[in-house]
Amino acid sequence: MPIIYTRNNCVPCVRLKQWLAEAKRDNKDKSNVHMFLHSIQFVNIDEQPQERDYLIGLGVKSVPCMLEEETSYLGYEVIIEHLEEKMRAV
Repeated sequence: MPIIYTRNNCVPCVRLKQWLAEAKRDNKDKSNVHMFLHSIQFVNIDEQPQERDYLIGLGVKSVPCMLEEETSYLGYEVIIEHLEEKMRAV
């Protein structure tokens, strides 16, 4: 299950959440895609500092960051590209 790490006042993080909300709306009739999009978890590292420490321990220094199956995706565009690829595959 993908986990996307964000923080407060992070413009790319807000844009990513907006993109995801639109993708959920646009794919509500495609049950597999819709289920995949709803499986994505968000973690705000400002609200959960232990998660920030976890990311730092992995060598991640910026958000948004998505972790999925021991792979990290850093940055808005990289995450969107990966999610679009996953949506095509389900």
